[in-house]
Amino acid sequence: MATFVLSKDRFFPKQKAYKFALRRNCICYHRKSRRITSLTPLFKADLQQQFGLNVRSIWKSLQKQGHDAQTEDMKKQKRNILVVGATGRVGRLVCKNLSSRVKYGYRIWGLSRSPTSVKEAELPKEVNLTFRDLQESNSLESFVGKVDGVIWTAGSRGPPGFGTGGPREIDHLALKNMVQLFAESWKSEQRERTVYDFSLPDMEHIFQPVQQSSIEVSNSSSFRYSTGFGIFTGNLMKYGDGNVAQIRAQSTVPLNLSEFDGFCLKVKGDGRRYRIFLKDNEVDTSEEYSFQCEFDTKSGEWQNIRLLFSDFIPVKNSKILFGEGANLYKYRLNKSSIHMIGFGISRLDLGGLVDPNFRTGRFELVLEKITAFSLTIPRLVVLSSAAVTRLEWNEKQRQIYAGSFNIPIVQLNPGNILNEKRMGEDAVRSSGIPYCIIRATGLNDEHPSGRIVFQQGDTAVGRINRKDVADTLVAALDLSSSSYKTFEIFSVPGERKIWKECFESVQLDREV
Repeated sequence: MATFVLSKDRFFPKQKAYKFALRRNCICYHRKSRRITSLTPLFKADLQQQFGLNVRSIWKSLQKQGHDAQTEDMKKQKRNILVVGATGRVGRLVCKNLSSRVKYGYRIWGLSRSPTSVKEAELPKEVNLTFRDLQESNSLESFVGKVDGVIWTAGSRGPPGFGTGGPREIDHLALKNMVQLFAESWKSEQRERTVYDFSLPDMEHIFQPVQQSSIEVSNSSSFRYSTGFGIFTGNLMKYGDGNVAQIRAQSTVPLNLSEFDGFCLKVKGDGRRYRIFLKDNEVDTSEEYSFQCEFDTKSGEWQNIRLLFSDFIPVKNSKILFGEGANLYKYRLNKSSIHMIGFGISRLDLGGLVDPNFRTGRFELVLEKITAFSLTIPRLVVLSSAAVTRLEWNEKQRQIYAGSFNIPIVQLNPGNILNEKRMGEDAVRSSGIPYCIIRATGLNDEHPSGRIVFQQGDTAVGRINRKDVADTLVAALDLSSSSYKTFEIFSVPGERKIWKECFESVQLDREV
């Protein structure tokens, strides 16, 4: 697929080319990046024939633009990076990639468990190599405050019984220890703002229930304060239309959250799907709508749920307000002027379809805190493995994704490696530090480099060259769009996309 920038006349020398593309329904508009992406090969031929545009040269120009922009950002950062597992086959490629940044002021440290592997590794001279035993809990303590980024490529040497450094010791406990060492210093650097703290007694009077005559609810929904928590509760007796129950807090002084990228909610639910909705001062009073985003809860479990402001969409009466032409939605949230925040539960999803998991009866959502957070470049990039969650699949999932489940690594799971890697990932996600977890599919150096595919859901199968993996790990360290994300990668024939677009194509990890 080719990408075209609207604001550059040399890419669209004639305005009618854009109108032509829309009329042919051949393109879609990417709202965040302000780019147009062609959807059909036929459209490429039409552009070249009718407007004299060389699609391939445009694509090359855009790739160079993206690379140049990333290089400029890299020059400004001048970071101190630690590569854990530097003498491994992926680690040494990461070090080679990073060594080119030393001239921009970067400092690179490589960590290895054994001096015997150094000769084979042949690391660049720009890398400061040191040796530590990762099984010692304080092995990385000297790097705290010294480095501002870590790429973790270390892996176990084999299952128990085949020497030291098995899956539990390295893939789980060593990674967990490292995260705990760095968490305090890195978390203190995060930009956050507490919006509502429900441990404060006055919260009881700030959030109020919203009653609507069209809603059939027994024991009207309410918000009450319990020591340290706010509780949104009610009893749903019959299906109604739209929002079945709501609470909201309205402020006379609008919140300015323009410097933040989303909310982090600390809640304990009952297994139902809830929604949070916002209103800004630009809401059209003639068309009552709000910006809404749904989230799922686990029964009786505390959860930290991240929601990006870009995921909030304008909704009126359980109908999404779509825009026209290049605008996906009719309205866009003004983060600098939010005057109402609320919670609700509905039998309909945001698209107006009946939620199959909706049920009547008593509901309860316990709220502890709402925090606004900013996306920053990740401090920790972890190389993990695809298939780490597949042993937990139910029978239906195993049948649907039989091709992903019936593979040797899942069937054998040597040394319980998949479970240990998953627990290591969980430790990273729950740490509170900005991270990116990259799950590689089958590593094969004979597999040709090509277009790297990003996918989520842990169903990916395929092959990928170790150099492509190393390039992805390093690229993730530079971009805020990679933060708080877990995804799988594999490669297929074709040209690489711009890194920023690749990372933006995958979703944020909502639950941490």
